[in-house]
Amino acid sequence: MESKEAVQGTIHMDLRDTKALMVTKRQTKRQSKQPQGKSSPAKDLSSFLRRKPLPISISTTRQLLKKKTKKRWQGEWKSSPRFTYAKQIDNSLPSDDYPHIIKQLQHNRASILIQFRTGYIPLNSILHRIKRVDTLDCPHYAGARRNLHAQTGQRSSLIPFLLGSRKGIPHLLHYVSNTNRLKATFGEVCPADDFVIKEKEIKERPTIQTNRGAK
Repeated sequence: MESKEAVQGTIHMDLRDTKALMVTKRQTKRQSKQPQGKSSPAKDLSSFLRRKPLPISISTTRQLLKKKTKKRWQGEWKSSPRFTYAKQIDNSLPSDDYPHIIKQLQHNRASILIQFRTGYIPLNSILHRIKRVDTLDCPHYAGARRNLHAQTGQRSSLIPFLLGSRKGIPHLLHYVSNTNRLKATFGEVCPADDFVIKEKEIKERPTIQTNRGAK
């Protein structure tokens, strides 16, 4: 039979190991919720985790690198001379909203939208600048303008709505098609009457199910 002291020592060691395991689980759960790329202070770690440095998490390092790169790109974009012009059209730049819209458009429709947004479109504004027409004004297409105003109301003159929103872009394409002005360059860009640019889906984080009741 084991002595009383040996039994008590064994119980004491089991309790100590159980306590250390519970502390480690709590720390791991807290760190997994908010990965920051840094380890907890040594005083908060159990004794067997202080013996050597913890391994670096590849996924956490990748997340931090992506976050730093995005922040640096936003700073460079805001210091760009084109930022002032672009924010009048789409104030969300840089974001993934515009690529989400472009993916749903045919090539010629996406091309004409890009040229409208950059300002390099063969209309009177650019043609007058390169001295190909005498005036900035365009007296034609009054009927197409009336149709656009009837469909969109006061938003028919809002550039951010026509060039930057998923609801306004189909109306713009209908208007361009009704004028026949750019058909020789881009072909037919008129979408179907029921064409809708889908809203970006929000991905839900998967939930981890635990079998607590399993034996």
